[in-house]
Amino acid sequence: MKKAIFTLALLASTVAFGSTPDASTPWSELSRNSRVIYEMPQFQLSFGWFMTAPSLCVDGDMLRSKKPKQDCTRWAGRDNDRCVDYRMVYPTVAIEGTKERCVRWTGRDQDRCVEWETYDYKLPLSYDIPVYRRVSGGRDGDDMDRSRRGRPLFVKNYTITACE
Repeated sequence: MKKAIFTLALLASTVAFGSTPDASTPWSELSRNSRVIYEMPQFQLSFGWFMTAPSLCVDGDMLRSKKPKQDCTRWAGRDNDRCVDYRMVYPTVAIEGTKERCVRWTGRDQDRCVEWETYDYKLPLSYDIPVYRRVSGGRDGDDMDRSRRGRPLFVKNYTITACE
């Protein structure tokens, strides 16, 4: 009798929680699954926007936002802290190009750049994303705490697709 009750309880808990996701689980399902955690690549786009890979699509030689975003064109208020007029824009970033970075700092706090270099970059469009079992209670209750993740459950590829 005890075995029958245990078997029924085990079966009920399996049905209630569903099966553990794996590499064949679609990204749309993984994003709604509260038992796994992962980090998508993030990009800095025009107009000061930072967006993750699923929010972007390939538009020619650019990555752009799938949805338009508001860009303030006129500010008001005592401290110019209230947007009163805006336009809708699609933030973008070039897939390939050149950037500048500081290679030598000076000052008491090493806070002043004295030498810059220009370098070429190319953003990959495909990423292998490690997917972890969610472990709550990291430092400060942070589920993304890297020190508590352990080995990933699996690694799943995400490719940024062309815009529609």
